Amino acid sequence: MLPHSVPDVGPQTRTAAERRVGRAHARSRTNATFPKRRCRRCHLGAEGEAPDLSVQRRCKNGFQGVAFISFFFFFFFCSGSRGAFSRKTITPPRYALKRERYIKKDIACTKSPHLNRKGGLFTAMATEANYANSGPYFVNYGFNLEQEHLPPYSQYDNRHVYHIPQQAPSAVPQYTQRVPPHFISSNQTSPSPDSISSTVDRRKVRMLLGAFAATVILAVTGIIVWYLVTVACLFGVTCGTSGKCISSSQWCDGIRQCPDGEDEEMCFRLSGDNFLLQAYSSKSRSWKPVCSDNWNDKYGKATCSQMGYSSDTYFQSGRVTQASVDSSEFMTVDTSSGETSVQFTNSGSCSAGSVVTLQCIECGLTFSVSTRIVGGTSARLGQWPWQVSLWCEGEHWCGGSIITPYWIVTAAHCVERKNSPTQWKVYAGKLTLSEMKTSIGSSVSLIAINKYYDSSAKSNDVALMKLTLPLKFSNSMAPVCLPNFGLPVLQQAECFISGWGALKYAGSTSDMLNYARIYLISSSVCNSRNVYGGLITKTMFCAGYLEGGVDSCQGDSGGPLVTKINNIWWLIGDTSWGYGCAQANRPGVYGNITEFLPWIFSIMQTYK
Repeated sequence: MLPHSVPDVGPQTRTAAERRVGRAHARSRTNATFPKRRCRRCHLGAEGEAPDLSVQRRCKNGFQGVAFISFFFFFFFCSGSRGAFSRKTITPPRYALKRERYIKKDIACTKSPHLNRKGGLFTAMATEANYANSGPYFVNYGFNLEQEHLPPYSQYDNRHVYHIPQQAPSAVPQYTQRVPPHFISSNQTSPSPDSISSTVDRRKVRMLLGAFAATVILAVTGIIVWYLVTVACLFGVTCGTSGKCISSSQWCDGIRQCPDGEDEEMCFRLSGDNFLLQAYSSKSRSWKPVCSDNWNDKYGKATCSQMGYSSDTYFQSGRVTQASVDSSEFMTVDTSSGETSVQFTNSGSCSAGSVVTLQCIECGLTFSVSTRIVGGTSARLGQWPWQVSLWCEGEHWCGGSIITPYWIVTAAHCVERKNSPTQWKVYAGKLTLSEMKTSIGSSVSLIAINKYYDSSAKSNDVALMKLTLPLKFSNSMAPVCLPNFGLPVLQQAECFISGWGALKYAGSTSDMLNYARIYLISSSVCNSRNVYGGLITKTMFCAGYLEGGVDSCQGDSGGPLVTKINNIWWLIGDTSWGYGCAQANRPGVYGNITEFLPWIFSIMQTYK
């Protein structure tokens, strides 16, 4: 709708009173920044009439009150929104949008010839200064009918100037759409308090999640480190029985740190068929040959005693050239350690040019040259002097082998159900069972079964018997040698078995000691589908003939399987189990004594 206007009757028709009223009206408009709609009647009277002075006086008072209130709210709004303007945001007061229409209409009124056009334009300029920073509110410009553009004005006027965007004037007033009071930005939307709160909440959540993730990572890392250091013992050595982890430098240092003393039990060992002495180096965590510098028989006896042998059975020490061993590092005896407890130190050279060999007991010798053993031959006295018969409750039960005057090696399955020492007697140096019945056997003081023995799979099938009194060695009674580490046993080596077992499956025991020649069978063949189909573990091996005919049988369990290397007989197996006797593709199975050496020496040391 077009704004109301009065026909231009020309300035020459105005009286002095009317000119005074016009000047007063212009002053009132200058002071009233935001007139209310109802006061627009004060500008003009009825069409063609002079303004009503009484109404004009009342409106003048109203203009002044409204101007004061409007200026107060506008100042309050601008003061509170200064920070928002500095961020290029706009917070228009609700009343500004409402009164903008009156400003536009008020500007349009300046077209009247009864008013001072300059005063009316100044009022419009004063009004637009009030909203110079209010933002893009589009309104019509007030202008004179005689002019196409607004007269220029100073941008440095210190009065409130309402900024009107520069756009082409329109004949019809353009009214802005009512906008609900919220933050508006010309470039981007400023976040509301709710969005700021949600942003803060998201930051807190991210911080909490990051802290939680860091805690989890640290915990997992700690658990891994703890596992590697304690359980897996990555930087140390694990005690065999308890699983305790000790430093490698504490292994073989002369002080027992493991609960069962494993750290000091296997600090020495004999290697190969020449009895080469080796000592464990905690520095390199490996076995090194012992240089013969400062070595003598006193150190030899002390070393054998620490291994589990008795000093009374000590045989000899020897020397071999340094060139015969493949090693650039050596262990030398620590002369300050004493002669009862030998300690060694690492050395990069050996000035003597030779290393030590050590035999703690004379063993593996036979005194006759002259075959239950199915397909076997009767033995002669002294042919297998280490062979013993184990009697339980008055009858032959199993076989065994002498390794020292006190210790007998047998199979664990022989004693697992009858493990009381008082139930057993040991007969040595005899060829027939009949003469044993009239003899006094040796009593047993201790029976030790391998703690890893599995009765169902027959793995780790080994046990030790300790005699109450030592045996007196003779041509018919002598020990067999325990196999040294690295003993060069051929894959199909010739071996011998002996015992009083049955001569046929389910038969009665033999009164005469028999023996037989058999050959080792590789584990790959023995574990094949046609033989034992994977039942053979590293603690056992097969020996015999795949075609059958010669085998051990009932009553031979625990007896020796020996092989001869460098003119010495070595105990490399104990009779364990088999399917039937002397059947095809069912050879005898024997315990692997080499695998049992650490356990055997630990028992000998513990119960020396």
